Amino acid sequence: MQETHAFLLKGPPPALADAGMPQALAQLARTAGLPVRSAHAHRGTEAPAFYLYVELGEPQALASAVLSGIESEVAEKFALPPEAVQGFRLRRVLERDGAAAGRAAHYHYVVETNAAPGWMGEVARWYEEEHLPGLAQVPGCVRACRYVNLDGDPSSVACYDLEAPDVLSSPAWLAVRATAWSDRVRPQFRDTRRTMFRTGARHAPGGDSGLG
Repeated sequence: MQETHAFLLKGPPPALADAGMPQALAQLARTAGLPVRSAHAHRGTEAPAFYLYVELGEPQALASAVLSGIESEVAEKFALPPEAVQGFRLRRVLERDGAAAGRAAHYHYVVETNAAPGWMGEVARWYEEEHLPGLAQVPGCVRACRYVNLDGDPSSVACYDLEAPDVLSSPAWLAVRATAWSDRVRPQFRDTRRTMFRTGARHAPGGDSGLG
């Protein structure tokens, strides 16, 4: 079983206010014996999406049955259809503080993708050596992370904590996206989802990691 650095619950936006959801989710994770570092809630700004992250204090061999149990408890606690809540174990492969490290991240941008056959290794190198470090240094980017999704598609999850959504249209951000390596790699993306979220409540009993 591969080690998990975080897990992500996806579902429809709950009708209830999400202010207490990260703390409640963190408590469920602790009850399951998991060391919680932080939890974060995010609502899609345009897409009807809701993402809840829990970052673990140290990597864990998290069993799928444990995550399924947390899914069910979250659905019941927040009046969501059980089939609508999906959990995913994430292995962190890259993390960078951004140019705006230490400032409030009001938005969370996620790029989820697979790759054409034989291309995931190149995609991973591009993220590690050029793309993610470059975007992290764009003004307004607080932190950038990339995870491997151990439980499904898309398999690559890149997350950017931003001060404002218009960081994506800034000249500095667009310049990083416009490199020759980017032009070679991006056409090999498959099943790609790009989603902007408004960051909501946070709970950090062990210190906020900035994830989300």
